[in-house]
Amino acid sequence: MAKRELPKTTAPQGPGKVLATIYRCPDGYRLYWRAGVDGKPRSRFKDFPTYSVAKRQGEKVVADLAKGAEAAKLTPGQASDALAAFEGFSGSTSPPDADCRCGLLLATTASRR
Repeated sequence: MAKRELPKTTAPQGPGKVLATIYRCPDGYRLYWRAGVDGKPRSRFKDFPTYSVAKRQGEKVVADLAKGAEAAKLTPGQASDALAAFEGFSGSTSPPDADCRCGLLLATTASRR
């Protein structure tokens, strides 16, 4: 197996601004990226067991950052919490005969009133 040069950087569509970096750790690989949250840069990390999984996720993160997607700004824990909340609100709380399905934002703002 060929030795990889690490850290490996990932940029959207060829050379350009580096948006994510993969580092070698004792227990696998770490994906590192920075995202702007409330106008302030924040560091984000996520660990992976293999390089290929880290690279695949890094390419997704870079694509989201290049598009300006809000999901790239979340920590991995916040993302999993948001998915769990979305699944909880996705119709399971309404009666079976109800035609109304509300989004997560509407449901959370309605509960604050």
